[in-house]
Amino acid sequence: MTDQQLDGGAALGYSSQLLSFSLDRLKKEPKLLAEEELRLQRALQTTATTHYDAFIKTASCLQTIDTELNSVCGHLDHLLQVSSLDGAKCSSLKRWAHQEAFVQNMHVQINIDVHASA
Repeated sequence: MTDQQLDGGAALGYSSQLLSFSLDRLKKEPKLLAEEELRLQRALQTTATTHYDAFIKTASCLQTIDTELNSVCGHLDHLLQVSSLDGAKCSSLKRWAHQEAFVQNMHVQINIDVHASA
């Protein structure tokens, strides 16, 4: 299900809910929505502040992984140029290094998502 479908379903449910409100309740709705928006903004700010350290450490970790991966790839390219290793084997090793880095990045992203939802 796409975000638009989910949003459309939520909007439809909200519209149905609005139809059941009294006139007094409908008059209060803009203020209630503004209060809810403010509450959600505060919650987002609190979450961002609470997990700031984790985000900074994660960004540093991603930068380190990127630097190390680039270094490994550079060494593999150099090794390919100066050795008699079969090119297919080097390419395979390089692909493996990229896949390992991708897996590491996925683990980091999962940790970010877990910390962000906590």
